[in-house]
Amino acid sequence: MKAAEKAFEDTRFEKAARLLRGAIELEPGNPEAHYALGMSLAMQNKTAEAMEAFRRTVECDPKYADAWYALGNGFEEQGMLEEAQAHFQRAVEIEPGDEETKERLAGVQRRLGL
Repeated sequence: MKAAEKAFEDTRFEKAARLLRGAIELEPGNPEAHYALGMSLAMQNKTAEAMEAFRRTVECDPKYADAWYALGNGFEEQGMLEEAQAHFQRAVEIEPGDEETKERLAGVQRRLGL
């Protein structure tokens, strides 16, 4: 994971993704590896693959608020506002003090007319 973190910091996102896939093969239940893979893929504009990595993150750890936020963000970018709302809401339930997530949730709710 350290080599993948270094590659990510150096904006070598393809290398980071490759290293993270290797880490996941060794430890498939590691939510941090799935989340980091999702971030690396998102930085490469590979939205569908990133979303799958974030889904796997919350399968491994249902209380991984950053992954719920990332899923909400991905759904919002795709115009899937109901799904975005549900995922931002879950992130807020896990981390009620996260102002950024609450703002994103409120923005989606306004767009939905709620």
